[in-house]
Parts: sequence; structure tokens; C-alpha cells
Amino acid sequence: MIETTAKPAFLTPLQQDGQCIIGPLRSPRQMLRSQINDGHASIHDDQTAQALGFKGGAIEEPTHFTQFDPICFTLWGKRWFEEGCISVECRSPSYEGEAVRAEVERDSASEDFARIRTLREDGEIILQGTVSVGQTAPPSCIEAKFGALRQADPYAILRDALPGMTRQRIKLNVHPDQEMEELYPFSLNNKIANITEPSPWYTADASATPWGRVVIPFEMVSVVLNHVSDSDLWTIHGPTVDFFTAQEVKMYDGPLFSNTDYEIERSVRARSGSQRTESLWTQTDVFECGSDVLIARMLLSTASLNDSYADYERDLRQLTSSGS
Repeated sequence: MIETTAKPAFLTPLQQDGQCIIGPLRSPRQMLRSQINDGHASIHDDQTAQALGFKGGAIEEPTHFTQFDPICFTLWGKRWFEEGCISVECRSPSYEGEAVRAEVERDSASEDFARIRTLREDGEIILQGTVSVGQTAPPSCIEAKFGALRQADPYAILRDALPGMTRQRIKLNVHPDQEMEELYPFSLNNKIANITEPSPWYTADASATPWGRVVIPFEMVSVVLNHVSDSDLWTIHGPTVDFFTAQEVKMYDGPLFSNTDYEIERSVRARSGSQRTESLWTQTDVFECGSDVLIARMLLSTASLNDSYADYERDLRQLTSSGS
């Protein structure tokens, strides 16, 4: 890529404690209160969340990704945006008004790999995982999990969403003022206006970046690649109340830019289950238009609460009796 003279990416104050780099306490915004998922309100709606035993509408987990960007940029420079990977498991929901911080602990065995966590002010862990750069780093948090996923037997909600199912590529071009439909009722510019770690690399001034184009933040990549999920070809029986339990965003030839044509391909990578949920693991690949050059990949585990599906017990009995 042709590089230009860039402005500094971040002005976020950071602290170091041994191998650990710590970001400041931030209070992220909750921007999904009006989200509509499968025709109904989501777990980010206060009333829906409280009916299920949560404190209120939870902040979507990738909102916390941005707090790691200044730390990862300090470690790896622009490589973070070109070939960085953030991979996390969600441990506890967080809510608007809570102060949280990002911590990155460097790995003594690999300069290209580190462990991360987001914590409340009292030290409770919200999410944890790994960050890395390059294609030779140790396995990410999520990739290390795939061999040991717990299976439901049988699946009721996900019985017709089978690993290997793939939808045809579709075109993608993110305009800064484009709202991401009912699933994400805001635009890229709305998100950037509320982001905890602002950067001139995310603004309309493309000359501010090393690539001469405006960068889509890691946090927003989740939105961009998942906003089309309502049109996936596999059937998820419901309606259900869903939430993210694990996610990975990895750049192969990044960054992703706004106002740029891409093609995306979505597929079912795996399924898993627990006593309370069935989880669908989707993979979304981003390609250059008209080619097989892989730009980025997202892995996402979306858990559906069994109790939120009105016909769950009936369907489970039928599937069990039929041996499906």
C-alpha cells in the first residue's frame, strides 16, 4: 500500500506495570437499546434483559475492543491494523455508566502475542482473551477452543443450522452515514462520535492515515460484518433472545476502509451447547472484490437462551423421541 504522512493514531494515556500495559477507566456507551432482532427487542433492551434476570440492557461486547487499540498500537504500530487479531471470551455483562479498563499482558515467549482482559473498576473481569499480530503467532483464544466445544444432544433452536453451510458472497461498502439496519440502528459516524478512544485515523480526513484512506475501527468491524445476519440462509428456530459469548476479529491484509468495495462470505463454523443456551459459531470472510485475496475474518459465537424460545421444550421432546 502507498503510505502517506499520518497523524498520531491515539493520545490515550497508558500505564505500565511490569509486563502489563493498562489503559484508563472509560464508560462506554450502550448504543443498541432500539435494536430489533428477529422482529423483537434484544438483550440490549432494558425491559427484555431485566425479564431474563439481567441488571439491564447490556453493552455489546465488541464495544470494549476499542480500549485495546491504543495499547496494541503501542506494542505493534500500524501492524495492529494491518495484521492484528483480537480474540475474546465474554465473562460478565457490562452496563452503561460502569467504568471499565483494558489490560494487556505481554507474553515472554512471543513478541507477537499477548493476553488481554477488560475489568470493572472493582476488578471483576468482563471479557478476556488474546491479541496478536501476524500469521505465525500462537493460537488465539478462540482457535484454541474449537477442539473442545461442548455439544447439545439434540439441538432444537439450531437443528437446521449445520456446520459447513455457506451463503454466496455479497458485496459490501460501508458509507460513513449508512445505518446498519434494525440490527444495528446507528452509522459508522455515530459510532465514531461515541467511541472511547477517538483517532484521526477514523475520521473523514483520509490524509491522517498511513494508507490515505479512512480506517474502520475493530469495534465497528463486528457491526459491519454481522449486520447482514438476518438474511443468512440457515434457519434458527425462534424467536429467541441472543447474546455474544465469544468473538474474534483478525486482519490478514488490513485495515478495512470505509467507502471501499469488498465481498463477504458467511458460513457456519460450528455449534455448541450448554444447559441454558445453544450457540452458533459463524465465520465471516472479507475479500477484495472479484478475487480470493482474504482481507479479514470474524469468528462469532451467538448464544440463544433456551428459555426464550417458546417451543423449546416441545421441540426438544419431539427431537428426542424421533432420535434426531
